[in-house]
Amino acid sequence: MNRIKLIASMLKGANTVLDIGTDHGLVIIEALKNNYIKKAIGTDLREEPLKMALKNIERYNLVDKVQLIQTDGFKNINADYDVVVITGLGFMSIKRILSMPHKKPNYYILGAQHQLEALREFLAANNFKIIDENIIYDKKVYIFLKVVAENQQLSYEDVILGPVLKTKKAAKKYYQKKLQELKKTVDFLTGEKKEEVKKKINIYKKTIATLN
Repeated sequence: MNRIKLIASMLKGANTVLDIGTDHGLVIIEALKNNYIKKAIGTDLREEPLKMALKNIERYNLVDKVQLIQTDGFKNINADYDVVVITGLGFMSIKRILSMPHKKPNYYILGAQHQLEALREFLAANNFKIIDENIIYDKKVYIFLKVVAENQQLSYEDVILGPVLKTKKAAKKYYQKKLQELKKTVDFLTGEKKEEVKKKINIYKKTIATLN
């Protein structure tokens, strides 16, 4: 399974999906092909990706099931949707989009390219609850969060590891990599930064042991 198939599989049972930053429309095409969803709205800031998305959608005869809109985040979205997908963007972009006024969906699928800890902290501070996390190794590591608009308190450990991901054996390889990265840096640090990294090292060690 690749990351496109994984994201699509997380949409099973949805009616209309709003894919923000749809790029070439691959996620919504995969979801529609497999009858995971009934309809989709794909948006992107740029015209060129949407042209490619339209070509791909036409190739699979899905034009009647997809609406493509050139827009920023939730702006100019008047159609109904029950799931929102925001993947392939950085944390700051996801934060900005989620902070826009919008109709709350049944759930969100989020995938930050970096600053995953910051994303989890933002979600907890802004009444979003992480109900699932999936990891896949597709040339590099991708982690996708399933989120609902509910209150959630996260511990420091949850922010580092992921409240759901830390229970999944598939995350062990990822945690081992993070542990090695921290071990390489800890001796070059001093003061509070060093103590924080040592704390993270202990968290990763403890969790890796539980996933054996």
